[in-house]
Amino acid sequence: MTLTVTLPGKRSGSTFSQLRVFLCFLMYCWVLADPVCGYFLKNCTIRGNLSDPSNMKVLCEKRNLEVIPINIPLKVSVLDVAMNNISKIRKFDFKGLSTLKILNMSRNQIFQVDDGALGHLEALQELNLAHNRLTTLSDHLFQCLANLSLLRLDSNLITTIGSSSFQVLSSLKTVNLTKNNLYNMKEVQPIVQLPHLQELYIGSNRFTSFQSQDISNTSIELRMLDLSWNPLGIFRITADVLPYLEVLDIAYCGQLGHMEWDVPDRSFLSNIKRLNLSGIEMSFERMGMVLQTVNSSLVHLRLYDISEERVKALTDIACHIPTLSVLRLHRNNLSTLSEEFLQSCKHMTEVD
Repeated sequence: MTLTVTLPGKRSGSTFSQLRVFLCFLMYCWVLADPVCGYFLKNCTIRGNLSDPSNMKVLCEKRNLEVIPINIPLKVSVLDVAMNNISKIRKFDFKGLSTLKILNMSRNQIFQVDDGALGHLEALQELNLAHNRLTTLSDHLFQCLANLSLLRLDSNLITTIGSSSFQVLSSLKTVNLTKNNLYNMKEVQPIVQLPHLQELYIGSNRFTSFQSQDISNTSIELRMLDLSWNPLGIFRITADVLPYLEVLDIAYCGQLGHMEWDVPDRSFLSNIKRLNLSGIEMSFERMGMVLQTVNSSLVHLRLYDISEERVKALTDIACHIPTLSVLRLHRNNLSTLSEEFLQSCKHMTEVD
């Protein structure tokens, strides 16, 4: 189709105004029919193609939104509403979004998610609710999310987790609950028993103890456990419940130097490869016990913010771990490393 516009000269300013309005109308119609995005949504940017939902993205971050936008294209793969002012998620906010795989609602003011609000998202694989104001995870919050593999709930105000809230999340591999108000390890018991869970981040909560009997009485698949910045009084493993654990972070744990370490059988943590003991409130003797527990597998050790005297003694122990290849010693006021130290650590590939 060819559009011909005849200009009548300089006779009338109103004619030019009418022409501008007409051209603007044509541009608006062109946007609505854009074959690239195929859709127009106020306050959001749409990328992709309606005919190929695998790459359709709706991006609405930093738009001062107070509710989830309406008229979201049904064939969408990614929805990002982060950094807005949304406070509630209503039951039908995501109705019909059956192809959605990634949902980012981080950095809002969300304190309420209606039961069933996420139940329309059967294909969802990643859910980010970090940096909100949630206090409770209800039993029906995650219903129908059987394909979810990544769940971020860090930096909320969570104190209570429903006993069956994680029951349907059979595909979950990573859960982040860092910086909440959890204090009872039994709250996370249903999470660690998920069949495919590999990474659990529960640092910066209010846990005062970590004991194997509180999390499981059978072996679990967990590979990575972050307990850092908790006021732990004791870390106790009395059964072989963590045979696959490779990464353990207990940095800045303990209270006034009195954190206990009770792992009577070294085989219970025989697969640990990375260990973070930075800033831990634990006696030198117990820290030595920790290193002895993992001395058959440890590859990477971090010892930030340990007193100069203790760090020298601990590195002497660490350097006799035959598998250790990386030793991190930042923020310990170590100006020089002795010849004796370098000789004992000669098998390492990185020391800094």
